[in-house]
Amino acid sequence: MITNRRTVQVKQDCMEALAQFVLAAGKQAKLEGRFRVYKSDLGIRNILAYEIDFDDLVAYDRFWRNWVSNS
Repeated sequence: MITNRRTVQVKQDCMEALAQFVLAAGKQAKLEGRFRVYKSDLGIRNILAYEIDFDDLVAYDRFWRNWVSNS
């Protein structure tokens, strides 16, 4: 299994909007159950992280090729 984690530094007061946008993008890409979004309640509060799980490298490559071609 491959987990791809990405972090994004968020401007003040934009965290909820970005979190909702990322969640909507995950649903549109049909990633339910393999897609997670993390926000900090303690410590550094301007970092949003999200993870996507893939079964293998082929699935990982296929997802990102489709993502780029549909963007």
